[in-house]
Amino acid sequence: MSDRIRMDDGWTLALTAPGAATSPAELPALIAWHDAPVPGLAAEVLGPETLCHAHDVWYRRSLPGAGMLHFEGLATIAEIWTGDTLMLCTATMFAAHSILVTAAGTLYLCFRALNVGLAAATGPRARWRTTPSAPASYGGAYWGGMATG
Repeated sequence: MSDRIRMDDGWTLALTAPGAATSPAELPALIAWHDAPVPGLAAEVLGPETLCHAHDVWYRRSLPGAGMLHFEGLATIAEIWTGDTLMLCTATMFAAHSILVTAAGTLYLCFRALNVGLAAATGPRARWRTTPSAPASYGGAYWGGMATG
């Protein structure tokens, strides 16, 4: 859509122990935030030796105001927060999501530790192998402006 604005800049990321912060309000005050490319991977910022799947990875960015926020593929187990309000939880990177934002503030994305999520999974795992149609990565976020009519 031509009225969408990409939100590739202004992102920072930080790591926490799995479940150490259940909401943005619980993030430690002295947490180390790093500039982060979006779309991109946490390992690009923190280095390949950092085991990101053993940590919760938090991204944050300011929001310009009210409008519709669109996400194109959030990898792994992800939560979207505006301020301290949980807006969406997702566990698939193959679905796009949109949320309505009613005011300016801070957007947080939390990608929960895969080690914990996989250990808690129940039932049989799929036995078939699939070939992705495109490289797996964060598809990006778009600001669509306020919906009308």
